[in-house]
Formats: sequence, structure tokens, C-alpha cells
Amino acid sequence: AAAAVSPDDNTIATLSRPGARLKFWSMETGTLQYSVTILSEGTADASMAYSPDGTIVAVAVGEHVYTYATGGNYDLGVQMQHVVRGERGAKTVRFARHTEEMIVQWTDVIQVYDASISSTNTSTPSSPTNGGITPRFSVDQPNGVLRILCMDVSDWGTELALGFQGLDAIHIYSYDGTTAPTYLRSLSGHTGGVKDVAYGFKATSIVSAGFGMTVKLWSQSNGEEVKQLQIGAEGSAAANPERVEISNSGLIAVGTSTGKTKLYTAWTSASCRPSGKGTMLALESCSKAEFLRNGCTETSCGQLQCPGSFETRARELCTHSDQYMVTNDGK
Repeated sequence: AAAAVSPDDNTIATLSRPGARLKFWSMETGTLQYSVTILSEGTADASMAYSPDGTIVAVAVGEHVYTYATGGNYDLGVQMQHVVRGERGAKTVRFARHTEEMIVQWTDVIQVYDASISSTNTSTPSSPTNGGITPRFSVDQPNGVLRILCMDVSDWGTELALGFQGLDAIHIYSYDGTTAPTYLRSLSGHTGGVKDVAYGFKATSIVSAGFGMTVKLWSQSNGEEVKQLQIGAEGSAAANPERVEISNSGLIAVGTSTGKTKLYTAWTSASCRPSGKGTMLALESCSKAEFLRNGCTETSCGQLQCPGSFETRARELCTHSDQYMVTNDGK
């Protein structure tokens, strides 16, 4: 199963058994807007992602990556655009915001594709074809490595974080959109390999899941380990971390081998942790001075604490994601 939220937070796309149906739901009402059948068999190791402008959703499942044009108008349906086929299975799909390219993790290679897919292709192929899409760049695994286990892409797509079978370090690659991604540095500290990796808000932090029931938080700027979480056992069962994500508000979500998801805080200091009831907003192109003039106060950790009534005005002042703001209703 897999899910992806549209950039405007209005729609969530899901893929689950049975029937491998791709469904689009309203985030506000929870109603189903549209659904299509994925051609690939099964949904094991499925991954989904929206393009930065929200007009394309990509689904990696089985040996294929499917791209669909949403156009934002679900009354007109969702049109399949292209199918990319790999030889050894599609594991993860992401988009790079600064180049609007699609980055796919196959079992043994990372490939970068042009995501500017023509919206005039409205046909739905009866069998998977490559549809003319060829990768612009590829990143092969290091010598002696059999598989790429995990991948994530930073917010703007300028960095890739990869985990390889048999290697204890996370490998970081830089990407400028003009040449193939190049090796930058390694984050070493796990024992037995890395199962999953995820970038935090604006790529200031990286969280990783390793064997041995450990999750690590890293500083993106210097590659140093900031915090280690020991996941521990659940009764007699070992709760090995399988998947990790980190939210804008500093929460680390860990999906474990027991089927449960655990939440941890990424804050290293209790004084920096948001408190009180409210909403965390990730905003972009904001004027801090304008926030302060509207009754907000800045905390010692660089957050802005604002009245709940300021949320609508805050969205008008900003475009989408540069600094944290906590709205508090005073309760």
C-alpha cells in the first residue's frame, strides 16, 4: 500500500489491495473523487509521489512506474500518460522540485527522468510500454553491492540519500540538474545496513532506520549524528524499524516490523518543542517582521508563536515553506 498528498493539501492519492486501484480522495470531506486500475500485478513495495505543481502523480509498483495527469480536475478523470519499465523492480519514486524531474529507485540503479510529460497523451495503454521516456542520468550502486535498499530526495532535489545492501553508511549525492548525481559524503553509524532514509523539512535533517532496532537523526549540514532512538521490543517480538518519515513539526514516524507506527520527537531540547494546542504550518517566502507586527512572538529556538486567528493571514503573506509557525488557541 502507498499514499501521497497533493502539494495544495486538498487531495490524497492511495493505492491498496485488492485490485491495485489508484484512488483520489478529498482531504476536506474524505469522499472519493476518482479511481483507476493500475495495470501492474500486486502492490508490494509500492511508492507514490506528486509532481511539485500537483499535475502529475507517479506510482512505482512491481516492475513499472506509472505516471498520471490529474490536471486538478477530477470530474474529467485521471489520464495515464506513460509507463516506465525496469528490469528488477521499482522501489521508490520522488520528484526534484528545482528541475521538476522524476527520480526512480530501481533495485540496482537510480535513474532521473524528465517529468515534463505532455498532457495531450490521453490514451491508456492495454499493456505497459515505456512511452518514449528514457532516463537522463543514472547512479549505479558501489562495487560489490547487490541492491539499493532505500532512497529519498531533499525538498528541492539537490541531494539524494541512498542506502545499500551490506553497507552501514548512508551515501549522500549532490544533484544540480545538469549532470549525473555525484557522490558527496557518507553518514556512518548504523550496524548491519540501512533499511530506510528520509529528509526532514527543507533538508536540514536526515532520519534513517537501521537493523538492530535503531533509528538515527543526522544533521544535513555537517553529517553528524544528532540523536539515536532505540526502538525496542514489543512483548516477545522485536520491533525492527522498516520505514521512517519526519514531519515539518519535528515528529519522527517509525513503521515497525510488528505492523505498528511509533512517533518520536526530533527535538533535542525540550525547550524547543512546540507546546499547547495549535497547528504547525510550513510556509515559504515570509516576512518575519510582518509576523511580529501581527502579534506573533519569536521563541529562543527560532519558531514563531502566533494567535490562532492569524492563520488565514499567515497563508496570505507567504507562498508555501520557509519557517515554522505555531498557532495557539490559548487553551
